[in-house]
Amino acid sequence: MRVVVVARGAYKPRGGAERAAWNFYRHVGKHVETLVITDQDTSGNQLPRTGISQVPIGYLSNLVWFSTKLGRITRKVKPDLIQIHSYTGFIALPQIQAPTVVTFHDEPATPPWDNVSVGLAPLLTASLHRSEQFFRKLLLRKKPWVHAVSSTVKAQFEALGVSSERIAVIPSGFHSAEVHPPSMTREELLKELGIPESAVLVTSLGSISFRKGAHRILSAAMKMRTNDSDVHFVLVGSTRLILERAYVTSLNKIITSNRLHNIHLLGQVSSNLLHNIMCHTNLFISASLSEACNQALMEAASYGIPIICTDVGSARDLFRSEATILDRNVSSETLARVISESLALDKKSYTCTKEWTWSRVTDEIIAFYERILSEH
Repeated sequence: MRVVVVARGAYKPRGGAERAAWNFYRHVGKHVETLVITDQDTSGNQLPRTGISQVPIGYLSNLVWFSTKLGRITRKVKPDLIQIHSYTGFIALPQIQAPTVVTFHDEPATPPWDNVSVGLAPLLTASLHRSEQFFRKLLLRKKPWVHAVSSTVKAQFEALGVSSERIAVIPSGFHSAEVHPPSMTREELLKELGIPESAVLVTSLGSISFRKGAHRILSAAMKMRTNDSDVHFVLVGSTRLILERAYVTSLNKIITSNRLHNIHLLGQVSSNLLHNIMCHTNLFISASLSEACNQALMEAASYGIPIICTDVGSARDLFRSEATILDRNVSSETLARVISESLALDKKSYTCTKEWTWSRVTDEIIAFYERILSEH
């Protein structure tokens, strides 16, 4: 089987999308011949090289040129199937004979305002989501097969008229490797971060952006300030994009004006420091407005950290009752209360880390490919 994968360049080194892609290509690539076509220079990340060809191309700068380039590649390669990891790429897909499967993540409608002042981020995010919903409806005219990362996404597409037989719900897989012991003691880590030794650590991992809900964590922390002064919130993630930097600037203004000494926006950190933070974290929180298959949650589960998350992406499919799953529009008051109630929870072993291995995910993806080809 020969598969062409078209991926929009969101694979920031050490980012969640890059980690998911690395595992997808590494595992699926062992069983099928794979050609990856991406618009991003992948030399700075950890995508595997063996058995995979990467063709950096100008992606959104010129969709017509992209479509022509993609058409030439696919005519030369003659793939049995095309896998699209960004539906904007599907819009530019030329008319070819090979069946196409598109991977979708959760993109709910987002209101253009919020209870925390974060500049233009809410409005821009709401506009982006509306455009994405428009693209979804447009591409459905081409009748693709749908790889949904969660049952929520499947329900969204069934509501748009896609037959359930054309949809497969397959989340990402968990790493099977054991977590290594920390290289720093808790005292050494807290000193490194400038946090008091008595602190309880609540960590969030992911790009520090409006979509990831960092402002909601900050708002909850403000509600908790009086009763839980020893609770310190550590937010780790990329702040390299222009919108991310503007968003962080707005958050820092709120932190400074409210004298919030227990909020730490670390940005992107080294792998070693991140490992030590995760080893010594008391509680993990994800307040995202939308997600795909949240790699940060999966990594927190691998460390056995108690998890609070919003009901987006594949959270409910993977964790069921093993994590505290809140409504995606949870209020700051509710989030603060749940955090306070969860601080005494012990670390645990999650069932999903053993159920959803990459071996199982790979088997299900290839079985989906085979079913598509048998019906094409």
